[in-house]
Amino acid sequence: MESPTTQIKTEYLMTLHAPLEAGQPAGPDLSIYNVLPGGWARGPRIRGEIIAPSGDWLRIMPDGKTAKLDVRDLAPFRWSRT
Repeated sequence: MESPTTQIKTEYLMTLHAPLEAGQPAGPDLSIYNVLPGGWARGPRIRGEIIAPSGDWLRIMPDGKTAKLDVRDLAPFRWSRT
């Protein structure tokens, strides 16, 4: 009997550039990084500018070796179907 396999299909959508402020501590395991003006997203069929409010939340997990990154960006996009 063959082992089951999983195949993941991926597709390039865009490159995201978001200049960040220095991280602000929000607790012993959490830092918040606000996005500065000038951020953008560009891809084959998408363009957009990142606007406020946008930011990243970086949490260091209890093992001290793993981090969880929560990214929330607001960007009005222009899509192209072709």
